[in-house]
Amino acid sequence: MDQQQLLLQYIQYQNMLQQQQQPTAQQINEDALLRMNLFAVQNAMAQLQAQQEMINKQLLYSRAVHGDAGYYTASASSTGASSPERSDSGLDSPRQPSPALDLPVAKKTSRKRVNSKTTTTASSKTAKSNRTSQKSSNSSSSGQPQVDMKQTFLGLYEVYGVIGVGGGGMVYSGRRITDNLPVAIKRVMREKVKRWETVDGHKVPQEIALMLRVYGHPGVIRLEDWYECMDSFILVMERPESAVDLFDYIRESGRMGEAEAQDVFKQIVVAVSHIHSKGVVHRDIKDENVILDRDTGEIKLIDFGCGTLLKESAYRDFSGTPEFYPPEWFTSKYYHARTAAVWSLGILLYDMLLGEIPFKSKEKIIENQLHFKHGISEEAHDLIQCLLQSDPEQRPQLEHILTHPWFQ
Repeated sequence: MDQQQLLLQYIQYQNMLQQQQQPTAQQINEDALLRMNLFAVQNAMAQLQAQQEMINKQLLYSRAVHGDAGYYTASASSTGASSPERSDSGLDSPRQPSPALDLPVAKKTSRKRVNSKTTTTASSKTAKSNRTSQKSSNSSSSGQPQVDMKQTFLGLYEVYGVIGVGGGGMVYSGRRITDNLPVAIKRVMREKVKRWETVDGHKVPQEIALMLRVYGHPGVIRLEDWYECMDSFILVMERPESAVDLFDYIRESGRMGEAEAQDVFKQIVVAVSHIHSKGVVHRDIKDENVILDRDTGEIKLIDFGCGTLLKESAYRDFSGTPEFYPPEWFTSKYYHARTAAVWSLGILLYDMLLGEIPFKSKEKIIENQLHFKHGISEEAHDLIQCLLQSDPEQRPQLEHILTHPWFQ
């Protein structure tokens, strides 16, 4: 065999070895797919870890909110406590958050807020805004804004992360860039808005109009600004950094002492009286919707997402938390705003003094058998019973509550 033939055989042999060692196209595709999947998993895990680190570092007020408006809540790490779910009724269920500002969304559990019936509310005169920041744009006749104010908003505020779920939308922590003011930012999707009002010629969610009506009272959360976007409205509210909602505050200590409860409850009654004087009814008064400033002891009523305009006639729709509904709603399917508010205040006072709500189902609300597991003063006991009268006509008027002997 000559050298040429030997060389040819050697080349063929080398080619055969290379073919045996090279992977097939299918193997190449499978290996590439595995590498891509591994990269995707690693990338997703890295993103989740980064999001969690950001939430832990940036959210001074975060928790698993059991209600609809835990805007300002102490973190478990700051209190040394865990964050168990509160399950006060069979109506509890996970809450689905609304779309938000492309930020990480924390899982939330809630005592479910219910809109028992949707009705159309006519527009009414509203107070002009005292805002000093950028005003929202004009709306077209179709209801859509002529200019999307989202970019204007993002140029004025820094948005950090989710701190809670408010009526109709997610709530974020943030700061105003010009003066570093801490703010709470709520985005309400246009498609979710059921009740509208007209403010300065603009069609806006009723929640904005209600907050403008009650603006300026120290016991009510202040609306700093609002922006109209193509698909949503952005509400910018004050955010006291040392504040915690009453649900978390009560949970930390088990219940409040009577002296402290007197001061806090008095402020709540005054705040509710103020919003009624401005033609507004809140309809979701509860521990999660009252924040307490740890430094000053001052309270603020928050989240007007379930609110509406006050009227003397009966309401036949209810938005709020079922555990705080008055018995007449379940028995007659109607209620009056003022007497229903007094009932909710009674539930709240019981919660403050005994560390839990008194009724866990509509049957228990109708039955209205109060049980006091802890000892409280006779005056406190009597006030709770007065506020929680089954007959709404027997409940005290709001302005008479503070004349009760418990406050003397």
